[in-house]
Amino acid sequence: MSGDSILVVGASRGIGAELVRQYLDAGWVVHATVRDPQSPGELTGLDGDLIVHELDVTDEERSHTLARQLAGTPLTLAVHNAGIYRGYSREEIMEVNA
Repeated sequence: MSGDSILVVGASRGIGAELVRQYLDAGWVVHATVRDPQSPGELTGLDGDLIVHELDVTDEERSHTLARQLAGTPLTLAVHNAGIYRGYSREEIMEVNA
């Protein structure tokens, strides 16, 4: 076990889910965010020290809730992987992706 921990924002599928897998395999504690923890997508059934958190990055109150939940939690690394691209306005894309 490495003793390191990571926060992956936007982890339910694709690159985010693969990052979660890779860091779990390396023995890290992984905090992963998904919009619906009851349906965590590709995170279902993963083994390791995985903590799933609810987060929609466009919801300011959920962001504050996550910050309170993680207060005092040492994180070695944070990755913002949440993203959208098709079917959204430029403003929505920037709000989520940046």
